[in-house]
Amino acid sequence: MTKPPRAELKVPDRPLSEQDHDVLVLPRKEVLGEWEYFRLPVTKTPQGSEKPGEFHKSPERWDLEDRGQRKVLNVAHPHHEASTQAAQQEARGPAFAALPIRPDPDAASFPTCFLINVEQLDVPNLWSIEEWDDGPGGQDLPTPDHPTGMEFLLALPQGRVLRLNLKDLASWPKGRIDVKTLGSDKIELTDVDLRYESELWSQLRNGTIAGRVTVGSNEQRKTLPMVNLTALLPGVASEALPDGVHRPDKTGVVNFGVGGKE
Repeated sequence: MTKPPRAELKVPDRPLSEQDHDVLVLPRKEVLGEWEYFRLPVTKTPQGSEKPGEFHKSPERWDLEDRGQRKVLNVAHPHHEASTQAAQQEARGPAFAALPIRPDPDAASFPTCFLINVEQLDVPNLWSIEEWDDGPGGQDLPTPDHPTGMEFLLALPQGRVLRLNLKDLASWPKGRIDVKTLGSDKIELTDVDLRYESELWSQLRNGTIAGRVTVGSNEQRKTLPMVNLTALLPGVASEALPDGVHRPDKTGVVNFGVGGKE
């Protein structure tokens, strides 16, 4: 079957940062094949009545024939590249990411596509399903069992990633908490050494904002939720870019995973 034509893109000589980005959606695994996803192309330059930033075209189904598709899936499904069969079976990766043009760790990165991976989300979640979120006459949903603690990763400025293990949350006092008084039996805080965490490093450099990543090795190996807090500080990094890079003349865009056949 012949595929529908892709949106034509002009490719500049160097990476550019645009304000308007395509959206790549990885639906639940029963919808598409393992190596497929949907692309929702955004209007990047004025086209008749279409304005930049608007979505007018139908979603496109992308597969192995499309340029950059393997790079997108390598970011979305890092477990495919794991060295052991057990690690390959443990699905993880970004739930939401702003994919850069150049994913290489030693290259400057400029976001060009938003990626949403629904397999890494819990819908509804523990906040949206609880009784305190019910409206008048709302559906009476069962209350799920809440974990007694939580372990997670927070990516911070200065190249720091903190690993926090919070225990026995129900016993924590309200208001301001003195960590020393709380004690190590309730909270563990670790400054992660990224030299030994290649998957975590790669996910952050490839634009992950929130998702799940495996850290540790051998018997200490564990998959944890991760949030890149620096991505939630609008303007801190983007406004530092030179004008010629941050606000190009809209002659085109290089898309990570978008742009025609290989």
